[in-house]
Amino acid sequence: MKAILVATVSGEQKLYYVVDADSKNRDGVLSTDKGGKVVNFWKTATKLNSLKPIKSSSFHKYLWDNESSDTDSDEDRWKRIFVEKTQKIPESLLSGVPIVTDVLKSKMKSKSINRRVFEFKSLLETQNVSMVRLNTQKSIRLDGIEKNDYMG
Repeated sequence: MKAILVATVSGEQKLYYVVDADSKNRDGVLSTDKGGKVVNFWKTATKLNSLKPIKSSSFHKYLWDNESSDTDSDEDRWKRIFVEKTQKIPESLLSGVPIVTDVLKSKMKSKSINRRVFEFKSLLETQNVSMVRLNTQKSIRLDGIEKNDYMG
């Protein structure tokens, strides 16, 4: 099962979209630290009040907003990909998006560092947290001359 993290729920649960599900199978996974369960993605997503969609990649923007950089993007294509599953997800949308293969497992050990970093950044975005880098200024006195050294 290949899945992509697409939303958080109440900060404790994560919602994944299963990219290799066919029209007969459930296409979502709702997970917690203790494990996950396979769900109907759209039915679950519409019922969750505290859902915070991740929109940090082309795939995420296309999934949630039908927003694509492709010129032939239309409502029917979106429906064929995400509802009917009669068309594969274009490789251009999956490029650079971490795909999780162990989403139903509760242990983080098997996750790669890159995937954990992506998930962390995505979680920060959903909580509207911006990382600010502060520069500190040090004054150094050398031979009677004050010199400012900025560290970043």
